[in-house]
Amino acid sequence: MSYKTREIVKILDIPQRQVHSFVQRGYVKSSIQEWKGPGTKRLWSFDDICRIRVAMRLVAYGFRVPVIRDLVEEIVQTGGIWGVSVDMEDVKNEVRENIGQERK
Repeated sequence: MSYKTREIVKILDIPQRQVHSFVQRGYVKSSIQEWKGPGTKRLWSFDDICRIRVAMRLVAYGFRVPVIRDLVEEIVQTGGIWGVSVDMEDVKNEVRENIGQERK
């Protein structure tokens, strides 16, 4: 299943500009379809949404651009690093719950 950016904004309750900022800073990218100019849209996977959520948590923890860029994937794979623990099952369950609420 794929999600458009406007759906992610509702699922995660974040401004669209924050998603675009995360893409520009290299925190995340849409794995199904990248934006390629007028008439195209980014299409995101469930795992992409979880990566955005992890990036949001790192920002909330006070991490800065260079570190977040390097840590998102490692945290997704291992569940934590440098004393920052992110329970990926919690992240996935939160995203699933938000998707369910949004689709009602």
